[in-house]
Amino acid sequence: TPPPKASITSQCARLPLDALNVSDLGTDEALNIDTVLEIMQRWWNNYDAFSNSNGSCGSSSTVVCTDEDGGNGSGEPNDCTRCETMRVAAVRNCFVDAAARSMLTHRTRHPNRTIHGGAT
Repeated sequence: TPPPKASITSQCARLPLDALNVSDLGTDEALNIDTVLEIMQRWWNNYDAFSNSNGSCGSSSTVVCTDEDGGNGSGEPNDCTRCETMRVAAVRNCFVDAAARSMLTHRTRHPNRTIHGGAT
C-alpha cells in the first residue's frame, strides 16, 4: 500500500484592501504575489518607522499624548488609553499607506491588469 499522503493546513487571511476606499477593490481582490510581498514589506517598513519615531507612520500624523489626553506627558505612544486608540489608528494608516503605494507600483508594472475584479 502507498504511504499516507501528507496534509498541509494553511490559515489564510485577507488584506483589508477595502480600507483604501477604491471602487471595485475589496478584500477578495486576487493580487499577484509580487504585490502581496510588496505590501507586506512596505507595511513592515512603515510600522518599523512608526515604532522608532515616536508615532510617525508614513504620511500619517504623529501620535503624541499630553496631560490633556490623560497621559503623563511623556509623549510615549502608549502612555494613556486614548493613545492606544490613536496608536491603532496610526498602525492602520501604516497599512493603508503601504497598500496604496504597492497598488500604484502594481498599476505601473501591469497597466492592463490593475484590478482583477475579485477572486470569485
